[in-house]
Amino acid sequence: MISQRPQRLRPLDIDDEMYKWQHSIKSCFLKLKEFKCIAMRSAKMGTSYAAMICLCVAIIDPR
Repeated sequence: MISQRPQRLRPLDIDDEMYKWQHSIKSCFLKLKEFKCIAMRSAKMGTSYAAMICLCVAIIDPR
């Protein structure tokens, strides 16, 4: 659920934990689109495309 306006008369219940996960997933996809090989889908096979995604995610968010 998208956060709501503070002026709302009857605020809706928002699951804060779910909202944090949603935001981090959207941010990850936005950062993935910055890599040309992912955006252009230059890999021919699905396994090599999945490997490129894993590599890019490792570069973006090393934990």
